[in-house]
Amino acid sequence: MPVSQFDSVALDNDLTNQIWTKFQKTILPRKHIGEIKLLLNTLIFLMTTKKIDQDRIATYGSSLTGTIFSTTKLRLFQTNVILPFLLPKLASKLLNHNTNFRVQILNKWTNIFNLLSLITFIQFIALESRPYLTFLHRIYGIKAILSNIPEGYTNSVSSSIEFQNTQLLYTSLLQLLANNVLRSSLLANILRRQKTKFTETTTDSNCPMCNTSPVVPYKSTCCERNYCYICIVKSMKYKVCQSCRSTSISGYSTYDGPKSFIKPRN
Repeated sequence: MPVSQFDSVALDNDLTNQIWTKFQKTILPRKHIGEIKLLLNTLIFLMTTKKIDQDRIATYGSSLTGTIFSTTKLRLFQTNVILPFLLPKLASKLLNHNTNFRVQILNKWTNIFNLLSLITFIQFIALESRPYLTFLHRIYGIKAILSNIPEGYTNSVSSSIEFQNTQLLYTSLLQLLANNVLRSSLLANILRRQKTKFTETTTDSNCPMCNTSPVVPYKSTCCERNYCYICIVKSMKYKVCQSCRSTSISGYSTYDGPKSFIKPRN
């Protein structure tokens, strides 16, 4: 499960927030705060974003987590800096007119946007071939692609409480989807046939299904490969190991050993 892709956004936001907090304590701006913050965010973006090659961009956070954005620098700037500034401004102007019609229109568009954002999020965590982190990224066609994940990042985040909490949250959401949505045989067949539309570098330490550090790791009994819990459940549902292609797959917790053995449902 691509927790590291969400971490790249969290790291970028944390850097921006820390710099803005220090700036406020030092400069104490009183007027045009929004415009000043936009200027500061623009400078941070320009200094921490680099073009790797044509249509491949890395930010401060994505460089640390092994994530690459398949887009242009201008598009990423628009979604990460310009739109977060313009959209609240537009909403504020509509609300200032204090007419019921405009408020109703704004509420409807806000609800639609939030619903589409939720759908994008669920698709991202449930389907490996959905590389859009946010709905704005989806509109602009900005794909978050996993590249080589730095070993230092993997070693540091795996022991952090915040990372473990994030893992548990996403695992719970995926279990909810698995229990209620993915039981559809038609959807299972569609997911089985889907192929990842971008190239990823696979290592033996990564989960063979999602190609990231295993979340709640489970070992397959056929080839002793580490899986994410939700990924090994999916593999058992499809009745095929994603590593050795064995059709007889079951697993057990890496931490608890064979006593936590799980097997496919008949």
